[in-house]
Amino acid sequence: MYGAPNKIDSIDKYRYFSFVTNTRNNKRIQLSCLPPTSAAYQHLCRVYYQVQVCVGSELDPENWGWVLKDNSLEPIQTLLPPAPEKLLNTIFCDFRMFVIINVAVK
Repeated sequence: MYGAPNKIDSIDKYRYFSFVTNTRNNKRIQLSCLPPTSAAYQHLCRVYYQVQVCVGSELDPENWGWVLKDNSLEPIQTLLPPAPEKLLNTIFCDFRMFVIINVAVK
């Protein structure tokens, strides 16, 4: 669909391949031009559900990207973590360290 080589078998792998290829060629990367990740699955389910409702089909919204909370439907954003676990364990913000470094430099 996005022009991926036949050897790439998932949208996540193609997104990574596109990112690496563009950065290797020193191209400016527009993230909006990269294909979506599988995290978009829940959004696509909700879109499909909404289209089906418009054409008169009756589907259970909880099977199509929605969850019922307090008598109200809320979208399921994603079933994936916000970033790979390794990255989440690497990146952190320690305000105390910033203050210590900032005071020491002055």
